[in-house]
This record gives sequence, C-alpha cells and structure tokens, in this order.
Amino acid sequence: MPRSEFIQHAGHRILRVDLTGLSPDEFVAEYQKAMRLVVAQPARSVRLLTLPSAQFDERMANAVRSWAPKKAKHALAEAMVGASTVHKLLFLGNKAKYNLEREVFDDEQAAKDWLASR
Repeated sequence: MPRSEFIQHAGHRILRVDLTGLSPDEFVAEYQKAMRLVVAQPARSVRLLTLPSAQFDERMANAVRSWAPKKAKHALAEAMVGASTVHKLLFLGNKAKYNLEREVFDDEQAAKDWLASR
C-alpha cells in the first residue's frame, strides 16, 4: 500500500498519509509528496488522515511548518491517529490559526468516520 494515497470511505475521498516508522529523511520526502497531492486539489476539499511518525525532530517540524499555510487552503478537515502528546499539542494548537476542523483519534476507523461526516 502506498504511504500517501486517496482512499474511499463512506462515499468520501480521504487522503491517507502513513508516516509511521520513517527516518527523518524519509519522513520529509513522504510528507512533501503528500502535500503536493493536497495542493493539487481544489480549495477546502481535502479530507486528510495522518498516521504520524513516533519520532519528530527539527527537520521534520520544519517540513510540517513550511507546508502548513498551503495545506490549510486546500484542507477541509484533518484527523490524526495515534498521536503522541507532542503531536497532539502541535496539531491541535494550530487549529484556530488555520481555521481547520482537526481532531485526534485512537483508531483509524473512528478518524475515517469523522472525516466522512465533514
């Protein structure tokens, strides 16, 4: 299964991005690939499901920060599955800044159901 791909769930298209188990270099490359998919879509149309990496260093944070404003223009809603406390703080802390619906879930099925309801 590709790490970044559009899937169908309950009649809705969701971009599923699996960043688990990647080295920092692999993370940056995959994240950039996923964000190119996001910005190629119409404004406020992408339902984004992210499975984050367990590690998170400065290079990874910079990649996420650099794409955030562009991603926000195209995302309708974002869900993160299995986030650490640090991931949750960063992910939910920017919720108001980018005017996006964002939620954190313990399991992927619940995240897909929530995204499909948006």
